[in-house]
Amino acid sequence: MEEKQLIERINSGEKELFRHFLNEYSNFVYSICVNILRNPEDARDVSQETFYKAYKALKKFDGSKSKFSTWLYKIAYNKCIDFIRKKNNFLNLKSYLKQKDIRFEYQKHQFENEIVGELLGELSERDSALITLYYLNELSVKEISFIIDDNENNIKVKLHRIRKELKLIANKKYNNELQQ
Repeated sequence: MEEKQLIERINSGEKELFRHFLNEYSNFVYSICVNILRNPEDARDVSQETFYKAYKALKKFDGSKSKFSTWLYKIAYNKCIDFIRKKNNFLNLKSYLKQKDIRFEYQKHQFENEIVGELLGELSERDSALITLYYLNELSVKEISFIIDDNENNIKVKLHRIRKELKLIANKKYNNELQQ
């Protein structure tokens, strides 16, 4: 069944069909949340809130502007930022994230490489989220642009800068053992 038809049926009263979206996107949403929040319990909570908000707002979804998955990722990203702001109103975003354990598991593609987790932990939360969205969740620059409300050229420049930064961090951290 096509996404558009599924959404129409859910909005027409077949609420149980929303389970399809839960099954399809729960790993992706969780990976975004755990990457930003760096805490599995918080990520699970925010993932649930993401799906709840998506379910409640499904009638407002406009499939002409983005795919459902992109819309859902945007909700997840914003929910994570809101969670951090609420939980840490006296701390800034970066200091909160540095307190969290930088070792975390990625759900997509059985991606459990500790080195990558440590390297991403060295980045700011926004840079880490960009890398996750682009490489791990395989979203396009256009989709990322929609999610984080930035233009496509800025996203490309940021991704280029982050790749350079990751290379420097990797070389420093691992004694130049990692080469291009």
